[in-house]
Amino acid sequence: MKKTLILACVILMSIFTVQPILGQNYLKTDFRMDGNIPAGSLYREMYGTLNPKFNLGFGLNMYKRVEIRLEASYFNDKGGTTITDEEIIFKYTSYSAGLRIRFWQIKTQNFYFGTGFKYCLYSEEVPERFNDYSDDATALYVELGDYWYLNNTFYLNFNGRYSFLKIAPFDEDINLGGVQIGVGVGVNY
Repeated sequence: MKKTLILACVILMSIFTVQPILGQNYLKTDFRMDGNIPAGSLYREMYGTLNPKFNLGFGLNMYKRVEIRLEASYFNDKGGTTITDEEIIFKYTSYSAGLRIRFWQIKTQNFYFGTGFKYCLYSEEVPERFNDYSDDATALYVELGDYWYLNNTFYLNFNGRYSFLKIAPFDEDINLGGVQIGVGVGVNY
């Protein structure tokens, strides 16, 4: 938690330092909520689908159509073991860096394609007779989305993303990547 807070402060200080150099409306911040549909059948069997994930993102517009992105996301999920249905809790945090390229504009809408990498921390709390598990992994993602500008300052962000992430807790291969569909609100400044 302490590292996350320090990282967030460094990012915010960097953004506010760079803004006067770049000018108005080159920076953006958004909050997005995703429905997460993991590709792995074992994960879906234990936890279900459309698990909500919360994202906080920062963007820096470069040139006319390119945006550099930094994001942090979190979700917490409760499920049951496959045989005895005992409660297990899965926690997931990721930090992403990527690029978005706006490729088509219609009035107040800007459609984009993006890609990037993310560093993921995850843990699983299991029944007492087992050992809890935590680890980290890296992943690649691709995305399509739409910034729908309400005015010069505020926008809605509709986003679809696919991530490629495989983990192996307890010697079980689990495909945690998959489809994420989300909607968010953001501010240009």
